[in-house]
Amino acid sequence: MTEIKPLTRLDAIIKLPGSKSYTQRALIIAALAQGESCLSNVLLAEDTGYMMEALRLLGTGISEAHGDVVVQGTGGRIANPGQPIFLGNNGTALRFLTSLVSLGNGRFIITGEKRLCERPVKPLLDVLETLGVTIHTEEGKGFPPVAIDAHGIGAGSVTFDNVASSQYVSSLLIS
Repeated sequence: MTEIKPLTRLDAIIKLPGSKSYTQRALIIAALAQGESCLSNVLLAEDTGYMMEALRLLGTGISEAHGDVVVQGTGGRIANPGQPIFLGNNGTALRFLTSLVSLGNGRFIITGEKRLCERPVKPLLDVLETLGVTIHTEEGKGFPPVAIDAHGIGAGSVTFDNVASSQYVSSLLIS
């Protein structure tokens, strides 16, 4: 084994890149909050862009300044955009926004690129239906596009059997 000896002491501050996963969760939580939230060190990428645009359609004010994102929360009031919410290929947004729009009123349609429409969300849809949410998918197969006839999420106990993603549980806990 070779030991590497530093020539001088390193005195530095390292800023780690933001996380797509944390950024999207923080955006959802800030959107549901009352008032203004400032998110620092967010990861601005294609997926987070789709999430921010979807939240704007749902009534959330979002602006970017100097690498930070400022979110004007809705206090849990979800606006109906009257148009499909397009998420590109963002599977995280698909799962989180499916639960989020269930808090609103009226019909919400969530869709995306072809690859997103091949991703199953049936376990989440099944649980939301047990909580009183009316959901429709093409031929009832549990893939996007997803149409949600929202009127809030009811109370109750739910169980997930053999889910492949913790995002199903996280989306319910946050919403």
